[in-house]
Amino acid sequence: MKRSPGRGAGWIADGLLVVGLAVYLLGLALCTATSAYDAADVAGFAVIYALLALTLYAGSLWLACVAALPGLLACLGVGALLVWHLREQAMVPGRPAAFAVAAVGMGFAFFLAVRLRSRDWRANRLAVIFALVATLFVVTLVTLFHTSNDIRWHLLRHNKLLGTPAYYLIANDVEAMCEELWAERRAQRDEGSGTLAALPSRGPTATRPPNIVFVLIDTLRADALAAYGGDPHATPELNRFAQESVVFTNVLANASWTRPSVASFFTGLLPEEHGAVDRGDRLPDEQLTLAESLRSYGYSTTAFVTNFAAVGRGSGFAQGFDEFHQLPAGAHAYARAEDVNRAVRGWLARRSVGKEDGWKPLFLYVHYLDPHTPYLSGGPEARSHGEARESYDAEVRYVDRAVGGLLDNLRRQLPEPTVVVVTSDHGEEFGEHGERGHGYSLYREAIWLPTIVHIPGGEADEISAPLEARDFFDLLVRVAASGSVDPVEWAKARARSRRYASIYSTTASAVHRPYLSHVCMRSIEEDGLRLVWSGYGSTYELYDLTRDPDERRSLARALPDRVEALEKSIDDPVSRWVERVPVEEDAQTVEMLRVLGYVE
Repeated sequence: MKRSPGRGAGWIADGLLVVGLAVYLLGLALCTATSAYDAADVAGFAVIYALLALTLYAGSLWLACVAALPGLLACLGVGALLVWHLREQAMVPGRPAAFAVAAVGMGFAFFLAVRLRSRDWRANRLAVIFALVATLFVVTLVTLFHTSNDIRWHLLRHNKLLGTPAYYLIANDVEAMCEELWAERRAQRDEGSGTLAALPSRGPTATRPPNIVFVLIDTLRADALAAYGGDPHATPELNRFAQESVVFTNVLANASWTRPSVASFFTGLLPEEHGAVDRGDRLPDEQLTLAESLRSYGYSTTAFVTNFAAVGRGSGFAQGFDEFHQLPAGAHAYARAEDVNRAVRGWLARRSVGKEDGWKPLFLYVHYLDPHTPYLSGGPEARSHGEARESYDAEVRYVDRAVGGLLDNLRRQLPEPTVVVVTSDHGEEFGEHGERGHGYSLYREAIWLPTIVHIPGGEADEISAPLEARDFFDLLVRVAASGSVDPVEWAKARARSRRYASIYSTTASAVHRPYLSHVCMRSIEEDGLRLVWSGYGSTYELYDLTRDPDERRSLARALPDRVEALEKSIDDPVSRWVERVPVEEDAQTVEMLRVLGYVE
């Protein structure tokens, strides 16, 4: 030091600045986390952020001792870092000018404090201190990253300031890990069978099979409907339909984005078994689809699809359909529900006067894209999660009216007995675990599906048996084979003691959010516990679904034996990992993917 008077007060000032930085960094991370930290996590991050704060302060102080300009630049960098930490942790809507002003203001304030203290230090001594604390910070961070699953998970998912550079510098590349996983499992299980057992035969005494209408509302969360705890006034048409139907309350999707989820519905297979898992994959021709199965029972098969970018002809979903209508966007970002209804209504009218081969039961697949983004029914500009949910709810109200119109048309234009299934492919996240959208996680809000089935002559009921989306392939095939199925008995026989989901998706994400750019996740649920493995890390999460249905407190550290047991069984549900077949995308498909937010 250059002088001794006031040394104690100066050290107190240094300490207060470092502590203030550390409290800001740690406090913001803890306060904005959507998942709980336990005491060991808090202690670990307190050490990490204290060392980071000391490193930032010592480095800025050293450069300010060297010269004013390097010190100013360093302090402006610290200001930008602190503002970026706020923006990423709190997911504050982007206002670049405001953030730039805040960063500069914070940087200048920090520089004034640092410049004032730099007069009491020597540059060479500060250089040594900076080198020591920076080294200690890096060693501590790397050690905790590699030795603690929970610290690594919180670091990567809930501490973006440190987690993002840590991923690029010391973590395994998630895309490479996913490719390695797929190749390794495929080599191990190539002899297994990825196809279903033989279809049930239709006996000579079976009743005439009913029409089957499969209505899929893209991105519809289960809790958007009253039957699943949602607003009782938001969806009157679907409420009415549920009151006269069988409501399955415990159905999980096998994936959290459209292509693999619908493929599981339509093949009865898990994503690894059918292979249509990412944007670059198509549903292989050798997979037996629901449309092909029903056609073998004498059904005529027709589809009206709005989301043809995900489940269109080019990605293999037309197989088995006599007619496959891909509805163009027209004047909107995508074909709206009213456009779908108009097309279906006109087709049914033509069909009723043009029967040439006598009566055939009909399998009709109707895929609405509302309420997927972009939201077209009004509502506030979706800057925050809350505003996005308001706009989403407006879309749900809109599509509810459209589904009511479709059901009325079906009653008039399909007088024969008709089984109607109304469901979704996945949910939507609105910040419950920090993100917005879908295809990024396997939490409940992303994979809990509304599934309502109306069977002619059947009684309304509510069934809580644990099921997966792929199970409904079996239900509909049995309906075609026997003419009718008792849903209660079917659900009892089909109820799963173990449920599985996975997601392998590539999205258009910025480089500073690598946790969204390539997602490789698998989950298995058994005995009320759910294990989620992510290749981003890699990490494990374990949730007690009875006590923590919202999946906010991971028990991975508290229950390591259960993590190990579930991790060993996570491969069991998958009979075979098939070879993935590349898809060819035309310009129209790529444009729709861009509109929907999947590509830039």
